[in-house]
Amino acid sequence: NNNNNNNKEERKKQLKRTTTTGRNQIASDSHLDLFALASHRSITPVFFEELGAPAPAGAAVKAATVTPTDDAKTNRIQIVTSKPRVLILHTGGTLGMRNDSFEEETATVGVMEGIVGHGALSSPKGGTSNNTSGLPSPMMSSQGGAVISGEEQVGAYQRRVKKGTGGNYDNKLGPRSLLTDILSAVPELSAFAKLRVRVLFNKDSCQIVPSDWVFIAKALHEAREEYDAFVLVHGTDTLAYTTSALSLMLANFGKPIIVTGSQLPLAMPRSDARQNLIDSVSCATAGFVPPFISVNEVAVCFGGKLMRGNRVRKVSATIYSAFSSPSFPDLAHLGVGIDFNPQLLLNVKDKEYAPRFKINPNVIRISIIPGCDPNKAYGDLYERGVRGVVLEAFGVGNMPNDEFWIPWLRVQRKKGLAVYLSSQCERGTLHPELYMAGSFALEMGVKGGPMMSPECAVVKLMLALANDDVDLTVPLAGEL
Repeated sequence: NNNNNNNKEERKKQLKRTTTTGRNQIASDSHLDLFALASHRSITPVFFEELGAPAPAGAAVKAATVTPTDDAKTNRIQIVTSKPRVLILHTGGTLGMRNDSFEEETATVGVMEGIVGHGALSSPKGGTSNNTSGLPSPMMSSQGGAVISGEEQVGAYQRRVKKGTGGNYDNKLGPRSLLTDILSAVPELSAFAKLRVRVLFNKDSCQIVPSDWVFIAKALHEAREEYDAFVLVHGTDTLAYTTSALSLMLANFGKPIIVTGSQLPLAMPRSDARQNLIDSVSCATAGFVPPFISVNEVAVCFGGKLMRGNRVRKVSATIYSAFSSPSFPDLAHLGVGIDFNPQLLLNVKDKEYAPRFKINPNVIRISIIPGCDPNKAYGDLYERGVRGVVLEAFGVGNMPNDEFWIPWLRVQRKKGLAVYLSSQCERGTLHPELYMAGSFALEMGVKGGPMMSPECAVVKLMLALANDDVDLTVPLAGEL
């Protein structure tokens, strides 16, 4: 009895220490302070299940805030009775690339194509290497084989991505091993949420097709009621297409779907995967910690930025800030803390969630080139099975008023080809009616609504072709 009483008193003292902790501190005997330091976050969740103590009387089922005594406006500690449930869906990409994607070679003349040096970790063939980890070099080729960097090391032992592979992916990869790898490499993740990992498939993202978008969307839909938030791991090359598709197919989903990836594999010492995963889970669970900001939309978290999923574009194959949102401000910037722009987040409250899983993939993009004859370049698209075209015009929607484009458009429109008029500019507004050729196109039934990103325009046209209730000029998920 004395032991039980002593244990109860110790738990009370521990709980008191936790709830009265000052700014930027948590209970000194909780392992979560290590996670806080490692993730550089000023607000850290403290869970009673970690402290081995019951929730205080009157605590909310979801969360209750404890305010420090020094200043009500300072950072606060979040007390929650249980961690949010987050499902990580893995689809492949550079983040999960296997180590045997690389081969060893001796560089003999300068920097060879596709080769990146080990630097201090390398050794001549047959020699002794200082690298005993078995991991690839801290620098490597990005997804698709493009060289990130490489220094001239004549005769040095180096590694390259194997030609023709784009990086190998283990199709037998299981959730247990992947979860173990993620939590071993990024232990901070368990401080934010109860994680579960599911491998949907394991592909280089350039191999992902519209049927894969449907598969991912259905997986999210089926798990919607079971989890509080979702993180999708995806390759970078076609990520903008997938995020646009998910945002439109799952409009008004009502829970965070944060999509991320990396420029280097998780196993690499200089990989950006670790921070991108921490940032993504942080944003996905932001509704459970002060100031309780829920990102109830499809968003991309990459390179220290949170961006709307249907607005992003891949802008670099080599730097860690691989994505940009040229037509819409960033939703948040991630540094020591997370600086949200809450007024920019989608408000889906009281909006009906009605997923759409039908899609017509027979859509292409055509960029107008000066002097180009579309009859020679593209011919009869409708007869070849194309059902939609995103036509990228000049400026605000101008195009040549010549003997080529307008007659070609007229013939294709009469046959039933759907055409959405976009722009080759990254930002701005569309006003094709200001020009004669643009006016002719609108009279033919060409749609020329507010400008979308090229990736989003393609996906929305695919969706509109398969769903009569989708209007290209009416926003579904903040894409216009």
